[in-house]
Amino acid sequence: MHQAPDEVIEVEEDIIPRPPTPPATVVRHETLEWRQIVGIVVASDSESTGWRGALATAKLVDSTDAVAPPMTFRSLRESWGQAGTASGIDITLGEETLVSLAVEVADIQTVRANFERGLLAIGGLSREAVVQCETTSMPITLRSLADGSRIAFILSGDSTDVLVLAGEVAVGDLIVAAPAGIEWTSAGDARITSTVRPIDWLEAPARIPAEQEWLNVCLAEADIVSALLQADSGQSDRTLAAAVGWSIALDAPQAVPLAAASTESAYREAALAWLSDATHDADQRAAVWNSLRPLLAETELSVAHWFEIARGDADVTPEILQELALGVGRSEPLFVRHAAIRYLREATGQRFASYDPESPTQSAVAEVRAFVRQITRPNMRQPRGRP
Repeated sequence: MHQAPDEVIEVEEDIIPRPPTPPATVVRHETLEWRQIVGIVVASDSESTGWRGALATAKLVDSTDAVAPPMTFRSLRESWGQAGTASGIDITLGEETLVSLAVEVADIQTVRANFERGLLAIGGLSREAVVQCETTSMPITLRSLADGSRIAFILSGDSTDVLVLAGEVAVGDLIVAAPAGIEWTSAGDARITSTVRPIDWLEAPARIPAEQEWLNVCLAEADIVSALLQADSGQSDRTLAAAVGWSIALDAPQAVPLAAASTESAYREAALAWLSDATHDADQRAAVWNSLRPLLAETELSVAHWFEIARGDADVTPEILQELALGVGRSEPLFVRHAAIRYLREATGQRFASYDPESPTQSAVAEVRAFVRQITRPNMRQPRGRP
């Protein structure tokens, strides 16, 4: 009997459709838009070689780049700033604050802060928003439990105070409702404290040390150190003093030589004060002197030694007084003339009222030199000491 070959029977299986792949979560990196600045707030990032005005970052836009390095912000003495992001987060910096910030928005808001010193407030937090703050003493993670939560950090040395100003937050399992403070035990456990430090710095200061309209022009400059030293005699004395002080605080090796070369007496005086200050470390002083070399290239006088005497590192001698008398000569650079007459006045107690370093007359120079020759003759009275 003939047997038919085996037949292959195809059985159609039920095809179960796969669920669609959920779209990848897009993380938006938000930039800060500065709404109000009093005084000076500057910014820097990983690609910057120095500080630029905070308003010079306005050209930056939010991005979805995979990597978005944080921006570092710094407020100076008698300064304050408030900024916001597109998602509603607001940032307030009190004076003398240094912090790196990154704001990310995906399913929730995340604020990452590396807080080195000063006064920082973060508000406008939505429910479930996370704040991760690295401080000099410890890492702190807070989660917002209510829309509109606002928290403040006060960092001084190794001490960090955290205040809940609005809404409600969680620190681990601890729930803290405003107004309250958070402190940590020696074991690292968070607990609520009713002791709340003054927070008047959350509002813009009523008194400012300079004309803010002019400062805002400087804040829009990438080279803010140079911009601050472009003030002229049309600005008030308070503005000139604040501007040169801020510029030197930002970058002394750049600012001190610019101030020394300025036609503004207040700027040159600030450079003299910095160079005469014994508290600066040797490396920073060496960097400043290296930057000063072009300005002093036209003099053969030992100007650096004058400042050693002013810092108390050497004594005034008749020979130094004689050299200072040479320094008032009309052929010397303006900064050398300014330093020479300043130190001669301090060392001798004489006003030399007819001498103006900006426009010295031949007779005024002769008067100064004649007096120095007289007091440095043998058996004559000695100078008063350090200039």
